[in-house]
Amino acid sequence: MLADDHPLARAGLRRFLEHDKAGRFTVVGEASDGGEAIGLLTALAPQVAVLDLQMPIAGGREVVAWLKHSGLATRAVVVSGFCDSVQERDLLSAGAASVVEKTAEPKQFLAAVAAAGSQQPATDVRQAGGIPWKALHLVPTPRREKILRLLARGLSAREIAAQLGRSPRTVEAILATVQRQARLTRRELARVISGILASEA
Repeated sequence: MLADDHPLARAGLRRFLEHDKAGRFTVVGEASDGGEAIGLLTALAPQVAVLDLQMPIAGGREVVAWLKHSGLATRAVVVSGFCDSVQERDLLSAGAASVVEKTAEPKQFLAAVAAAGSQQPATDVRQAGGIPWKALHLVPTPRREKILRLLARGLSAREIAAQLGRSPRTVEAILATVQRQARLTRRELARVISGILASEA
């Protein structure tokens, strides 16, 4: 999976991967920001995620940190325009398999992706009902399911409360708990669930 907010950069990375002489790689999805990346990671559980360090909503460092606690076996390769030794150590300690500068040769990039992919097979943690409760560190309940599905449709906490016949305070409390456990902001949570539900269609 590729995640970069620049379409040309994604196209270039895809080209390198798909034209690998050994035919080792298949790009299963693309994301244009960190929120979409988390959604695709949760929905697709790819073997390797190639993440740009600087992205809207959540950068590569934040996605790597989320991935480390997600329960997924996906390995992350972070691509950066510039990364000093301190940043590289930080990314590796956060859980990245490797860090590749954008000035690197294509063969170095491909070698990093291949190495990351060989370390651990992908594991699909999606569950019935569409929402990957385990990956999000959540205990499934019918009420949470309804609230998250409405959140993914763009409804506010007040609108969700009105539709479900609950008090806004109750819905806010449930969302706050879910956000804390999933380690996501409300906007990120909505985008993650929205991406997963879209993949069901």
